[in-house]
Amino acid sequence: MALVVGVAAEKLHIPYIVALLVVTLPLPPLLSDEHFAEAFLLVLLPTLIFEAAWNLNVHELLIVWRPVAFMAVAGVLISVAAVGLGLALTGLMPLMPALLLGAIVAPTDPIAVIATFRRLRVPVDLAVTVEGESLFNDGVAVVLYSAFALALSTGKTIAPLALTGSIVGVALGGAAIGIATAGVAFLIVRWSIDRDLHVIGSILIAYGAYLGAESLHVSGIFAALCGGIAYRFFERRHHDEPVVQHVQTFWSIAAFFANTIVFMIVGARIEVWRILNHPLVVIATLLLVVGSRLAVVYGVLPFIGVPQRAWQHVVALSGIRGGISIALALSLPHDLPMRDDIVEAVYGVVAITILTQGLALAPIMKRLPLEPAGGEA
Repeated sequence: MALVVGVAAEKLHIPYIVALLVVTLPLPPLLSDEHFAEAFLLVLLPTLIFEAAWNLNVHELLIVWRPVAFMAVAGVLISVAAVGLGLALTGLMPLMPALLLGAIVAPTDPIAVIATFRRLRVPVDLAVTVEGESLFNDGVAVVLYSAFALALSTGKTIAPLALTGSIVGVALGGAAIGIATAGVAFLIVRWSIDRDLHVIGSILIAYGAYLGAESLHVSGIFAALCGGIAYRFFERRHHDEPVVQHVQTFWSIAAFFANTIVFMIVGARIEVWRILNHPLVVIATLLLVVGSRLAVVYGVLPFIGVPQRAWQHVVALSGIRGGISIALALSLPHDLPMRDDIVEAVYGVVAITILTQGLALAPIMKRLPLEPAGGEA
């Protein structure tokens, strides 16, 4: 089915994952809530994070670090606050469940966006800004999700200073584990000329760093992310390009398969009828998510490194939500207050942003003067 959908999407000039979502939406759920969350967070996510980190242009990231850092940290906090306070003030949801919902829908998913970027060859600075934001905001949003879920289930209050310290500590701890794992793996494989052993080393980093960090209660996302960046740096510095290219080819294929599986199970998992149970909550959450992103993009980014209006339009449209939001929502305990409302709102935000923004992005980008600032993607 995926092969047929892929060919049809290419002929129709629409993103592959958008077409895959449309085809699988009518299907019954392929996995239970628990199995979906486990499959995504423990099996598929390390592959997606490591592959994106391996291909991330670190030189360009250092150039555009200000908008990336702002969107990944302050942008997430603003989005969470907007959803939480907005739903609470309108009486649609109590504050703590609303903040939890805000954390779940805060991380962006750039898969459809990056595929469009590669097809249209946009400026590399712009591509790195969007992809860098998504990689780093995943880690921040997951820490907030854990804190709000614990507070909601136990009834404890959250101290802002302690939450800030937790975000920093969890991120730095994960990053340290990722870099250390990459260093140890490379010290082993550097003596081998067998390219497949270098691939095996990268797999051990992706999953070893991620799962090891999660077992120590620090960020597996930051571990896989920093491990991927570090391992590519080590490989490029000490080995010939064929070795690096062999590892890259493996991860490109692995990520393609992972993305295919993700959006097949996401499409089948989204129960469209449930979105209609609480339409006001879904619509309000969507408006708050989109509105907060527009405020950040047009109100702040012009002053921190993204002055081009055309680029701002693209960054605004790139705020698509995806599999990680679904997985986080389905990971919630079944007896958690307001769980059904949260899951239904997440279904709506993910489905609507993928279908609308995913389809609109390419036609709009073709009409924008996207002047390259540092090259082409």
